[in-house]
Amino acid sequence: MVCEAMVGLDSWGRLDETLRQDLFASALLHDAAKPECTKVQAGGRVTSRGHARRGALLARRLLWSDGVSASRRERICALVRHHMVPLYLRDSDHQERQVLTISQSLRCDLLGILGRADADGRICDDPQDLDDRHRAYEQICSELGCFERAFDFPSAATRFRYFHQLTDDPRALVDGEGPRVVLMSGLPGAGKRRWVERNLSDEPLLDIDALRAKHGITWRENQGAVISEARGQAREMLSRGQSFVWLDMNLGRQLRDHLIRLFAELGAAVQLTYLEASPESVRSALEADKAREGDLELLLDHWEAPEAQEAHRLEVVDLEPAEKRDQGVGQDQGVEKDQGIDRDQGIEKDQGPAAGGLQTLSPVTEPVSAIS
Repeated sequence: MVCEAMVGLDSWGRLDETLRQDLFASALLHDAAKPECTKVQAGGRVTSRGHARRGALLARRLLWSDGVSASRRERICALVRHHMVPLYLRDSDHQERQVLTISQSLRCDLLGILGRADADGRICDDPQDLDDRHRAYEQICSELGCFERAFDFPSAATRFRYFHQLTDDPRALVDGEGPRVVLMSGLPGAGKRRWVERNLSDEPLLDIDALRAKHGITWRENQGAVISEARGQAREMLSRGQSFVWLDMNLGRQLRDHLIRLFAELGAAVQLTYLEASPESVRSALEADKAREGDLELLLDHWEAPEAQEAHRLEVVDLEPAEKRDQGVGQDQGVEKDQGIDRDQGIEKDQGPAAGGLQTLSPVTEPVSAIS
């Protein structure tokens, strides 16, 4: 019913073919995790708490396996992750922060189209209330200046401080950065170590796999001792104003947030560098190591691709040849502005999906896991 409602919307029909396809895919996938998240509470109330986030994880896994390009995959996943927002934004006490967060990963008007289709595809007692809620969503996004584009922060430091709740003013200019920490992220087989050797060889390296080997544990086991030692080394280097690279998979948002907060508290500017990997590359890397047999399912179940609001700067590196990637996504659909990619690393800031090599896209509990 949602898909049928979507194709009947004029706003959907006015989009280019790529965006129509991506929205249609999001309509198919937006409630994919509802069955596993649905529970009947005492008194007979039915809830599906967490189905949007879980659905985004499921969508990412399916789309990656089908070879969908990273930019389109992450747009669809963002639509799935936030599809409930248009319905409930009016009731939120944090409207600005929610909208600005979404705008860094996704055009808010596209989310509005999915939300409208979701509402129109429902059987409900008060369709006028649903319409009023969607009109309120559109008005709030428009008033914040980010209905069809990402909110334009005055600096990377302002954006970082705002999303890490160190300031409530997204328009206040914040300058100044300390030493740089490059936090690597990506599935096995993406080429993270090779990328560091070729592009960041002058930076001290905190190699988490080397520390695991030292402690005689795998990434599946409790990482407490490894992370504790690595944190100690990070604190020591940052106390001297020393930049460095933290090399590990860092697949989950929770672990990345924990590390990024630590580095920022010690005065660092954090660059999050994520390497995209094809299914073939990942499977090949895991098959080459007998000890990692069966790892793929667990890795994919926790994989959350980084977003711009997590760090001061975001790099998304895709080493696959351009002809193997989907060419249907224009640069104006992603979050590209001021991602802070440095030319002195040999990376051109204006490279897009067709250029080949780089694409800029738009809280830890114990026991600590390598993919938390």
